[in-house]
Amino acid sequence: MDSKQFDRWSRETNPEPGASITVEWVSVNREISDDVTVSFLDQSSSRYLVDYCYKEDEDNELIYTREVKPHVSAAFEGHNSTVIEHGAGGSEKIHVNQAT
Repeated sequence: MDSKQFDRWSRETNPEPGASITVEWVSVNREISDDVTVSFLDQSSSRYLVDYCYKEDEDNELIYTREVKPHVSAAFEGHNSTVIEHGAGGSEKIHVNQAT
């Protein structure tokens, strides 16, 4: 599978006192077909296809306009909508929801 890795998060572990290694635990890949997959611990068996993955420094207004606003408009037209925000505590999820 041809893909371009465009983002990667990692955590540091300390197996021995004074030693530090980096373990890459989340890979975000953009496939040739414009699909985005997320995999964990570099295991291809744990790949998940997602619609889009934003970087940590993305503008909240951009995310709101692209992902949330269409659902708000649809709700006022009588359609049901649910938006689930997922992320670490303190990562400004509520600011995306309120477009602040």
